[in-house]
Amino acid sequence: MKNVNNKKLYNLFLILSVVCVFFIISGCGSKLPPIDQAKLTDLQSKYIHPITTDSVDKRIDVYIDYSSGMYEAIKSNEPFMNELLRMVNFPSTKYYKVGASSPAEVDITTAPYVPWNLSNYKDQMSKLDEPINQIIENKKNSSVFITDFELVKNPEKILEITQNGKIFKSQIDISPWAITQFESWLSDGNEIDIYAKKFSRDNFWVSPKEKQEQYVYTILFTPKGLTNTKDNSSLQSRMYESNFKNIPDDFYHFSFATEEYNIKQENYNKENGGLTSSLAPTQFFNSFKNKYEYYELINKDLLDFITNEDQKDKRLIKGLLFENNMTNYPEAKLSLNVYDVTSTWSAFYQYTTQQPPEIEKNEETGEKKIVKNEPIKFDYQTSEVLNGMFDIVYNKENKQVGLKLSKDFVGVNNTTLFQVDIVVNKGNLFLDPDIEKVLQWRDSRGFDVTSLLSSIKEAMQRVTKKNNATAIYTYYILITK
Repeated sequence: MKNVNNKKLYNLFLILSVVCVFFIISGCGSKLPPIDQAKLTDLQSKYIHPITTDSVDKRIDVYIDYSSGMYEAIKSNEPFMNELLRMVNFPSTKYYKVGASSPAEVDITTAPYVPWNLSNYKDQMSKLDEPINQIIENKKNSSVFITDFELVKNPEKILEITQNGKIFKSQIDISPWAITQFESWLSDGNEIDIYAKKFSRDNFWVSPKEKQEQYVYTILFTPKGLTNTKDNSSLQSRMYESNFKNIPDDFYHFSFATEEYNIKQENYNKENGGLTSSLAPTQFFNSFKNKYEYYELINKDLLDFITNEDQKDKRLIKGLLFENNMTNYPEAKLSLNVYDVTSTWSAFYQYTTQQPPEIEKNEETGEKKIVKNEPIKFDYQTSEVLNGMFDIVYNKENKQVGLKLSKDFVGVNNTTLFQVDIVVNKGNLFLDPDIEKVLQWRDSRGFDVTSLLSSIKEAMQRVTKKNNATAIYTYYILITK
């Protein structure tokens, strides 16, 4: 009798073990922690899609190249220069002299630095890399650099240039010396505008002097926080709006940007956001400033929605507008990346709500050890992309982005939190063909000074290759079983 009872107990133990294993595997035995907006914002902005929160300063820094020959450049561009100096004329604006020495702050209303005085342009050296280095180190405010982009670090040092099978000698460094600086600036979503005007001057590097035509460049560096402003609050927007009337035909403007697009919400409901009126979320919150929104939906409701033949508009969420203003990426398209972040959320919630460790000290040895609440670490890892859950639809007429359930959607077996990223695929880089003739010029000795052209082209190509696909917005969708 005793053996029979033991056998029954053993069989019962086996059954309970199988049931427990089933619950563990299926996940039914575990409960997803509540979705908290503050914590989800931290997860989104610190780990999933880190957001740079550098503040911006509306102060403007103006760098003027005072090297020999720049007077003719400034004078030939007088209408533009007058308008530009009017636009930057604020008490907070700082002006810097560029030339033989490191950039030094100056007062352009005093005689030695007035831009219209020919005698102020004496420097034979032009250390142009130093102001650019200074500009990109300070990514909080707009900067303007007025220059011919003719880098001469040492007028006594003769460089050998080989072009088209010929060898030339010159003091000008024609290498793409600004690639790294431009790449650094553009990689962070900042923008560069180049305004160019043709002028003529004597080539003082040769004797007797020879006339040569080249360009003077006004290079505007605009930090990300001041781009795409519509209220003339930035120098970039004021220059865009001006159009510089009465400027001659040989005046050019080129823009270089990698994130020149607008996203905004339209007709959003306070309770339901952009969710179809056919459904009601169990929970919703809108965190547009952190580039995401959250919906909690019921699995059965979604299955009914997708199978309802009377439902003509199959968009689950809509109302987000995307406008592509990227002149350098006119073929940009949108796509989706979908991830299951259920376990990520659980781990992050546990990490952020853990209790401080309890430490016990050995009175004899002085050693300390944790006796309770061992610290929990959070190691964020990107999940694999999922297919068959959601699709994107873009209305070209009203610029509206729509999120649909995939035709293969069959619901979820367990409560699941999805991260649905809207991704901009930039496609091929497009650069205005005119840059080939404007951002370089031919020295009277027969070689081309290509520094600016080659620097900006290579920088844009590098940034494009590195950041061709960028997540711009996220829907977090919790589907409860």
